[in-house]
Amino acid sequence: MKKEEPVIFLCLSAALKIFCGSSIKLDMLPRAEELLQEYLLEYKKMYGTESMKPNFHWAVHLTQQIRDYGPVYNFWAFLSERLNKVLKSSNSNNWTGGQVEISMMREFARGSRLDSLARSALVTAESPVVKAILEQMLGEKQEASGTVQDAATIDELFVSEHVQPGPPIGSAPRQLSDAARVAIYNNYNQIRPGCVHYALELNPPRGSYQLNDSASFLEYALLDGRRITPLSRSVHNSAGSSLVKVVLDNISLYSEVINVFTHVQQGVASGTHLLAEFRWMVELDVVPVEDDPQSYFPVLDIKCFKLNTYWESGEAGAPPAVFPFNFINCQIARGIIETTDPLMWIITSLDRVCNTHLVQNY
Repeated sequence: MKKEEPVIFLCLSAALKIFCGSSIKLDMLPRAEELLQEYLLEYKKMYGTESMKPNFHWAVHLTQQIRDYGPVYNFWAFLSERLNKVLKSSNSNNWTGGQVEISMMREFARGSRLDSLARSALVTAESPVVKAILEQMLGEKQEASGTVQDAATIDELFVSEHVQPGPPIGSAPRQLSDAARVAIYNNYNQIRPGCVHYALELNPPRGSYQLNDSASFLEYALLDGRRITPLSRSVHNSAGSSLVKVVLDNISLYSEVINVFTHVQQGVASGTHLLAEFRWMVELDVVPVEDDPQSYFPVLDIKCFKLNTYWESGEAGAPPAVFPFNFINCQIARGIIETTDPLMWIITSLDRVCNTHLVQNY
């Protein structure tokens, strides 16, 4: 890797983060355009004109297109191209002469029906073997059809609600974890002291209600149109879309979502509360090094964390294990830095709205 490559890559990343926001302040566009031009000019200098593609030219029109048509969600073709990929993956049996399209749509419709049947059967399945088979069937199709299914139920840009719960896991409530139970107990009693008590608590306050230690768990929930699938429902044992950023009192916390669930508590508040259980990553107090290019791009919100290390429930300084789902600010992307000793996680936030475009001179 050339010495200049990390800087121009971060220029492109910062520009795209601004350009790809679902809401963009017009005064941020000149900075995004400047970063993009810096990337293109440095790329040309490093690799030559012969390495440049038509997309490099088309990208320079992004600023004007956003001014004309609004955020890129209004006019990009990702969704239709993803649907084309799903259709093209269907077995056409070498049909030609107009039969390919029919075969594609038949396969797509058949897959949708099987998906619906499998989800319905999973709710009532009692055998662990049957459940595992159904989950595997759904897991194999989840990556291919997730975008299309989500788009069929919500509009990517104009979602009617900031948060939308997904389908339940089974029909019966399940027991909360010890950490979740303690967090909910403390939260309710902080709102209204003495309003709930544990089932085995001696001498509970007069007028308090027993804590409901069961909840209805969900397959996923949508945050501004993006699906957040908890770690407990991950098909391939990967954190994937469970990685999130939570903002609490202007403090950013980074975590994996373990479970998403709804909880009802008698005597506290009416209605059902959509909550999430978290496993909090431990941030490293990294000392800046000389010529570190990441420090010049705070808009990317790059942080480092201890690898495979989490706050213990109840540990001094640890955030509560449960927060309302709408406390989640956005998803994050996470990788591993393998050139350090010890190894560490590195993350960047995937905000759909950039609140700052501060970029220092480098």
